[in-house]
Amino acid sequence: MKTLNKISYKNIKLNKKRTIGTIVGIVLAVSLLCAVATLAVSFRQTLIDATIADTGYTHLKIKNATDENIKIFKQNRDIKDVNVINDAGYAKLDTVFRKDKPYAHIYSLDKQSFKNMGLTLLKGTYPKDDTEIVVSEDVASIYKIGDKITLSIGNRYAGNEVIPSGYEYEPLEWMYDANGVRKIFEETIKTEMKKEFTIVGIMSNNDQALRPLAYKNDAGYSFVTNGIQTNQHIVCISLNDPINYKESISQILGFDLDKEYEYIGKTPFEYEVNYELLRWEIFAFSDSTITMFYAVISIIIAIIITKSVFCIRNSFVISTTEKIQMYGMLASIGATKKQIKRSVLFEGVLLGLIGIPIGVIGGISAVYVLLNIVNQLLEGYIFSSGISFSVSYLSIIISILLGIVTIYFSAISSARKAAKVSPMEQLRGNTEIKINAKKLKTPKIIKTVFKTGGVLAYKNLKRSKKKYRTTIISLTISIFTFISMSGFISETLKISAKKYAYGYNISVEASASNQNFIDNILQLEDLESYSLLSLAEDVLEVSDDHKMKEFMKSYMSETTDENGKKTNSYPFTIALLDHTSFVRYADQLNLKYEDIKKKAILWDRQMCDDSAECRGFDYQKGDKIKGTYLGKPMQIEIAHATMIPPKGLESTYTTYVILERQQFPSINTIYSQIVLQSKNTQKTVEEIKEINDSFIIVNLEETMKNEKILGFVACVFLYGFIGVITLIGVTNIFNTITSNLELRQKEFAMMKSIGMTKKEFNRMINLETLFYCSKSLFFGILLGVLGSFTIHKAFSIKFDNAFELPVLSILLSIIFVYVLVYIIMKYSMNKINKQNIMETIRKDNI
Repeated sequence: MKTLNKISYKNIKLNKKRTIGTIVGIVLAVSLLCAVATLAVSFRQTLIDATIADTGYTHLKIKNATDENIKIFKQNRDIKDVNVINDAGYAKLDTVFRKDKPYAHIYSLDKQSFKNMGLTLLKGTYPKDDTEIVVSEDVASIYKIGDKITLSIGNRYAGNEVIPSGYEYEPLEWMYDANGVRKIFEETIKTEMKKEFTIVGIMSNNDQALRPLAYKNDAGYSFVTNGIQTNQHIVCISLNDPINYKESISQILGFDLDKEYEYIGKTPFEYEVNYELLRWEIFAFSDSTITMFYAVISIIIAIIITKSVFCIRNSFVISTTEKIQMYGMLASIGATKKQIKRSVLFEGVLLGLIGIPIGVIGGISAVYVLLNIVNQLLEGYIFSSGISFSVSYLSIIISILLGIVTIYFSAISSARKAAKVSPMEQLRGNTEIKINAKKLKTPKIIKTVFKTGGVLAYKNLKRSKKKYRTTIISLTISIFTFISMSGFISETLKISAKKYAYGYNISVEASASNQNFIDNILQLEDLESYSLLSLAEDVLEVSDDHKMKEFMKSYMSETTDENGKKTNSYPFTIALLDHTSFVRYADQLNLKYEDIKKKAILWDRQMCDDSAECRGFDYQKGDKIKGTYLGKPMQIEIAHATMIPPKGLESTYTTYVILERQQFPSINTIYSQIVLQSKNTQKTVEEIKEINDSFIIVNLEETMKNEKILGFVACVFLYGFIGVITLIGVTNIFNTITSNLELRQKEFAMMKSIGMTKKEFNRMINLETLFYCSKSLFFGILLGVLGSFTIHKAFSIKFDNAFELPVLSILLSIIFVYVLVYIIMKYSMNKINKQNIMETIRKDNI
């Protein structure tokens, strides 16, 4: 066996061109596998880092935990860290930086918790005790390190009612007075403590992690001290084993997290699960999203391995064909089939030992360079710290294993072939050619158009089916890969483009008490259209479940009517559109305004158990919804039931009773959302800020630009992927065609020696090119379209898009294949034509 291994080693050294071609195929395949894995790990780490910067490293945030609860949390084996943020309250600032942030919001936490929450100290030191404080960088222009400040700290009030900590600033608030009547009160602070602090540091303004639960637009700038103990705790918990987060969090909260909707209002804590961190840390997506990911990733890996196997396999097939006589001689002097098989596999091992390490290093290096280039282009535009470069040992091991599997499947068929052919057939060297007179009839059209050269080409392809098939398969796989991956990019870009195709480019959220400001916004000159939607101060509690579909009944919660009777009900949100918006919505639904103006449109869109959109209620035109509103009976007639949302609610899944505001003036509203279509988005945004800078303004045009940049980055990666896949294909095709032509050197030399003219010879080669291209394009395009459709179906698990035939990819494939094969054939024939006819006939292939 050692002798055969030595022969294999010498053959690798002698056939340098073939060896280099095979190693290049292995390197490209492993590089691509490793690069895809490293990119996936890097993107995942980037999203984890971005989430931690935004929310801190916390899986569960609890607002109203007691000191006893905190002690129990710290003893829980499932919990890694318990970070306690003491919410001391608010203090009025002497200098107003922004109208919507007139306060300092004072928090107290220790240094380790500050670090765990992803907060950054830009300058100075961390407070040692409750006499020192760090301030937000947003106020650093006034407050300097070393300054002393005195703060009157307390809770915010509207009348006698406390405004929740973290809530946005509104100068005037709708609140209930002592008699239960809703009135407008001016916001004030009731001082509970007065303290002097020395400013010892400046912290970054990425302070979302300090916010109590879901509040993101706080009325105060974050000031952080150390050592103040309060009754208002925000407890941030990180888990030892996030994979089992459902069991751990269920145990902490005291109920099954999968059934949290059944416990709304019944839980011992106000809490918030950090699903954003879990989503990227352990892929805690919905079942449909996970299924989509696995389907898409499986298809991509299958494409890479299939492509790579065919590329490397062809090299082994050609190598084995060249050495078939050598294997015959070895078999004739006593080499067993098992030894010959092992000899071929040993050749694969040697090539793998060279190609796999180079491929791993090449893949990781390529991603490192690519990410640096992308980060230079983005300059922190999407992720403040850029896209992280992260390498996982697991991804390297998987890449190596997949590389080994690829090489094994590439070599095994050639090894079996070399082992099973008899010594006499191997010595004759004619196992590749099968002649059957009946099957070699040439169509008349070929003889008419291409003359003798055409006939010879057709018959040669028919008798050398294996070589012909190898070339066809190589081309077919390349075409299939290109069209399929182009389909993948097309699906990705379609989803991105559809995400913001709402017909408006600005969204504004404001309190209903700011109606004068809202009216001013609607008068801006660059507005083309708008929709104004306001939410009622309470929901319509509907306890009648006869119209409710079965899956919705689990979302019902216990409520109390005006007589103190407890019932299970489901909340219908009441939304009021102004006259113009209501008329436009009616037109969108093909309804006549006069028929519906004093009635309701029921917008009912839910996410069903199979993740498809569906209705949750069976209400129809003419039905009446009966429920309680503000504790009193209320009845509304339905004019129309639909799943088509009004503007501004495109991404929402719930049930809304939509009314015209002017027809129901007795319903008070607490919140308004305006969506605007502007001719000059940036100018309009600036004008809205001048009207009232406390409004929450979302510039969708800016968001779409960010999405496009992200799409551009994705396209860079995806087209890079296609480029490497194509390079593997080109290497494969080049090796296959040049090797097949070189193996036919004798045949060509004999044809020339018996008088075949150059013109006839060129006709023969051109016809072979035409056959290669046409047949491979037929199968490649067919499989490519099928591959694109399969990828489309994988995406349709989560996204509903129509399938589009990849026409441009098909046209590019046709042009590319004809040009590439022609160039390769021309290159090979130029080399063969330079050889001496007699020398070529005499020599054997080594």
